[in-house]
Amino acid sequence: MRLDSRSLSDSVGEWLVRRGVTLANIALLVPILGIVLSETLFFAGYTTSALRSHFITLLYAVIVPMWFGDETEAYAGLALVSALRCVSLGMPVFFEITLYWLPLVYAPFLPGLFVLKRSSEFVEIPLDIRTGLLLLPVAVPVGFVLAEIEYRVLRPETLLPAWSPLFLGILVVIAVFVVALAEEFIFRGVLQRGLSERYGWLAGVFLASVVFAMTRSGYGFVPELVVAFGIGVLLGIGYELTDSLLLVTFVHGSLNVVLFGVLPIFGPFLL
Repeated sequence: MRLDSRSLSDSVGEWLVRRGVTLANIALLVPILGIVLSETLFFAGYTTSALRSHFITLLYAVIVPMWFGDETEAYAGLALVSALRCVSLGMPVFFEITLYWLPLVYAPFLPGLFVLKRSSEFVEIPLDIRTGLLLLPVAVPVGFVLAEIEYRVLRPETLLPAWSPLFLGILVVIAVFVVALAEEFIFRGVLQRGLSERYGWLAGVFLASVVFAMTRSGYGFVPELVVAFGIGVLLGIGYELTDSLLLVTFVHGSLNVVLFGVLPIFGPFLL
């Protein structure tokens, strides 16, 4: 019997589609690889090349979904990640104190993120304020423990100009309601949710955590990338289980406050 090449091609195509291997799914992996490449370049010390790579990835994540008519919010999340990294890596240093510099990077994204949530039909990001507030007594200790683990690897310097209730309060506001809220909105609320819709929640958590971890490449430690990936997975699972962006924001924000404001001054308490 003669083998019909067209029938064989159709059969292979159907087999690939049944297993989720489609052109749209492959196209969505490209900007993820682009971000990984960009952060690898930055990790290796090639800041200018990393910026160019992030810019190309940003253009891809904006143009390709319009070309294919693909409205998955994962593209929006990936575009936001590259845009955030372009600002973070390329912005001039206006303040020598990092605590004052962070709002310049993250705060401009917050209005746009909330507009995206309110205006877009395909981006549904549940804040679930009630769950976040009810579980606040759990979120803070979890963030504390995660900060202790990360501190053992990173050993960062404090972001506080001096130890005082005023500077600690400023750090809490910036770390929780600016940095953590913006990152959780992007990584869990938009990116992970979009990837989960396309690949399933397990793959969504994994891929979003890989991207989250790679954005920590500036620290220059491979163990930090591993720890950041683990933290991303925990935050991602927590978001999937509770549907509360505010809850994971509190965990992430508590981690930031303890890691950069408490432990560098007083040392570890638990580990």
